[in-house]
Amino acid sequence: MTFPTGQDEQAARDFIAATYPPAAMIFGGAKPVVIFAAARMGRLFLANLRRAGVQVAAFGDNDQGKWNTEIDGVPVLEPAALLDRHRDSAVVVASLTSENVLFHELRNRGFRHVYPLSYLHYLDPEVFQAPYMDGQFEHCFDPALREAIAAGSSLWSDSESKQLYEKILEYRRSKSMEIYPSVMARHPQYFPPDILAFTQEDILLDAGAYTGDTMQRFAALHPGARNTYYAFEPDPQTYQSLLLEGGRYPGTFLGVNAGLGDREGLLGFICQGGMDSAFTAGEAELQIPVHTIDDYFSSRPAPTFIKMDIEGMEPQALAGAERCIRRTRPKLAICVYHRPSHLWEIPLMVRSWNPEYRFYLRHYTATLSETVMYAV
Repeated sequence: MTFPTGQDEQAARDFIAATYPPAAMIFGGAKPVVIFAAARMGRLFLANLRRAGVQVAAFGDNDQGKWNTEIDGVPVLEPAALLDRHRDSAVVVASLTSENVLFHELRNRGFRHVYPLSYLHYLDPEVFQAPYMDGQFEHCFDPALREAIAAGSSLWSDSESKQLYEKILEYRRSKSMEIYPSVMARHPQYFPPDILAFTQEDILLDAGAYTGDTMQRFAALHPGARNTYYAFEPDPQTYQSLLLEGGRYPGTFLGVNAGLGDREGLLGFICQGGMDSAFTAGEAELQIPVHTIDDYFSSRPAPTFIKMDIEGMEPQALAGAERCIRRTRPKLAICVYHRPSHLWEIPLMVRSWNPEYRFYLRHYTATLSETVMYAV
């Protein structure tokens, strides 16, 4: 399959139109649509489609516990029943983390008109709201960004990184479900053995520690390690689970119920009790402390490894670590998928502070999430 490349926006639009069923099947089609995945995103799509005058006939889901229930008057069916009743309907995939798997699963089951989330958001971002996707297509063809995108492509220190960078841009232009499965790394996320090495003296800082999954991974890879591990997690609910896991860490565990940014203070926080929790510039009932890495470690030994997965606040948190990056040069593992421009902005930012870094790029899922920049 030949994907659109370069700056030809019309070629990209033609490719997308030829790859997926027409939009008219959803908006103005003769048949009502169905939504696959009866979770939070599916509920949002139901409300938005109804406001747009689109009838939704059913939900589908692989979770048996949801079968034969209803959501706002719409039945939730098992896949076999959904296929039997709605084989020829437009099937809207309402999942980010399982988008690629569900797209191929539904096509293989025999559904004729399956719409992946990437295409739906491109089609109508107001109806099909999706995290991390805003501006992905448009950024590829913005003349003001061409120089920065080109500069980003020249940063990488190995061929695997350079190829991945181009493949990510290719996905954004084409919305193809074939790209990300072909570029997934096979090593544990945040710990590529050919890029990062650790000693007993390393001090680890985990920003967005969640329930301790990265810490568990590090401990499993280094069973005899006794490293100091700082775990920053702003969500109060998730933080309690993190503390439990921290009690099992073999080294020195230091949990911090706070976020990281470019200044000290309090910031509004939307608490979801999970991976969707995030800071907000708008109103929020909960106010959570935010620290800068430079200030927090001004009287402590500086981290030698920094990992960040903090829902789009990576540039601000890195700005709060500029002094550390300039002076002590920690190893970095930074997520660069939350905003389209982070793919080149974050490594260019780090390089501007310390040109001695070497940069690598790896990806860990079959969807657009979990792209990590390494700097050493």
